[in-house]
Order: sequence, then structure tokens, then C-alpha cells
Amino acid sequence: MSAIEPWTVVDSGEVHAVRFYEREVDLFGEVAHFVGGAMEANEIAIVVATEPHLRGFAARLSELGFDVEDISRQGLIVALDAATLMSRFLNDGHVDAGAFHSVIGGIVQRQAETGHRVRIFGEMVSLLWDGGDVVAAIELEALWNDLARIVPFSLLCAYRADSVLGAGHAKALEKVCALHSSVLERPLSDLEVSAQFMAHIAAPREARHFVIDLMRRWGYAPDLVNDAALVVTELAANAVVHAASTFTVVLRAEDEVVHLAVEDSYPVDQSSLIVRPGRGLGLVASLSRRWGVNDSADGKRIWAEVGSVNL
Repeated sequence: MSAIEPWTVVDSGEVHAVRFYEREVDLFGEVAHFVGGAMEANEIAIVVATEPHLRGFAARLSELGFDVEDISRQGLIVALDAATLMSRFLNDGHVDAGAFHSVIGGIVQRQAETGHRVRIFGEMVSLLWDGGDVVAAIELEALWNDLARIVPFSLLCAYRADSVLGAGHAKALEKVCALHSSVLERPLSDLEVSAQFMAHIAAPREARHFVIDLMRRWGYAPDLVNDAALVVTELAANAVVHAASTFTVVLRAEDEVVHLAVEDSYPVDQSSLIVRPGRGLGLVASLSRRWGVNDSADGKRIWAEVGSVNL
């Protein structure tokens, strides 16, 4: 999966981006570049993090040649303790929207009134998720979006990859990704997302849009999204035309490879699996790293793998 470089995250206007990281050293580098970019653009950076992470970011900024103490004295970096700040708007495990806008909105508004653009790094959502308050983390992400409609800023969030992984978190993780305009690095996982479609003429188009929307949120490159969209359209059309069956599209992301499958209730029919170059399953074969057909208890499963490296 191709990640957006940290320097370009904030150059295209106000965005709400999320980074899933595996090592703290990677997080330190990411945030240092994010904040360093603000310094070079004469912007204000608000950094909301744990005390150990604040120290790590400052050390990395110093390594990049920034005088952190001087920049802080100028008011261009505002460092805030995440847990302390969050305690001011949390109420019984839920985010108090009014208190959030008063506390966080007040901080951001004051910085914006200086005339500088504002960049924010925040890991309050990560602290909530790590503490088991997944619902509150999602509530907080949504409130950041609400605040951005009132005062402009660019926001980078971060979650530990090992914290968000797991089948029990799949739906919540999808909600988190959907609340961001950019997913900078998807955590490596066997996350599966599926959707069921009725056997009607518009179903292949609906399946195509399902795949496109999901892969864009996951941060995949446009060429790979287009290939996957073509593949799932052909597989969905096969289910509608030959099986006349309700079908399910299953999508699984594994770094550079996306696994696609269409499951229907009609058993394998060899006459419908003829591979003709440039059309139908021939197109699937040309765009896929691998593809195949498996019998299932309820019918069949036609699957394909698309990715940047062909086998």
C-alpha cells in the first residue's frame, strides 16, 4: 500500500489524516516532519501527546535542526499533555461535545486568530482506544471533524497498529478510517469487509462502488483501485448473469495485495467459467496476480488477488 508522505499531508488544504504505526521511532519521525513542515511554512503546531512522546518529538525535531526551545518561546509550538487535556471533556466514558468545543475549540480558535495556519497532532483518540474506550475514540474523531467546519486546521491522528488489530475491532476500525480524509498507512492485518448484493442489473455497479470507496479509504493507489473495481465488476456480473443469485463481495487488505471474492449460491458451472481474452474472466485473469474458483457449501466462491507485484 502506498503511503502519503508526511510533508504532503498538509500542503493540499485542511485535512484529517490518520497514521497507524508499529514502532515509536516511526511515530517520532512522522510527527517531527509534520511539525517541522509547520515551522518552515510559518504555521503554528499544536501537539497533544503523552509526556514521553512529547519528549521524543522534541528530540527528533532537534536532530532535524530545529531549536525547539526558541520555537516554543515564539508560540509556534504548543505542547499539551493528552491525558490532562482529555480529562476536561470526558464524562463517564463519553466525550462531552459542549466541553470539547469549549476546551479544544477554544485552544484552536486562539491560535487561528493569530493569522497563522494551524496544524495539530493528537493522540487522545489512541489513549481512549488503548484504554478500551473505542466508542469514545470514534466520538472524538467525529467531533474533530465538526470543529474543522468552524475553524480551519490540519489534523494528524495516530494509533498503535497492534492496538487496533483483531477481528473484534474490524467494524470500529472501519469507522475510524471513514472519519479521516487520508489514511496514511493501513495496519497490516487480515481484516475482511463484506457486503451482500441482490441479483439485479444494477448490482455490479453497486459492488464496484463498494470496492472503490473502501479501497480509497484504505489509502490504496488509484491504479490498484481501478484494477480491483474492474475485477469485482466482472465477478459480480458473472454472479448476476449466470447464477441469478444474491451474492456477497468480500474484500481483504494485506499490505500491497488486496484479496477479492464473490460468493453466490449457484454451484460451479464450467460453461460460465470460459476465459476469453479481454472480457469477462479473461479480464479478471489479466488484472490479477492469481485467481480461482472454489466450491462452497452454499454454492461457489470466485476469488482474485490484485496488487502491485505480479507473480
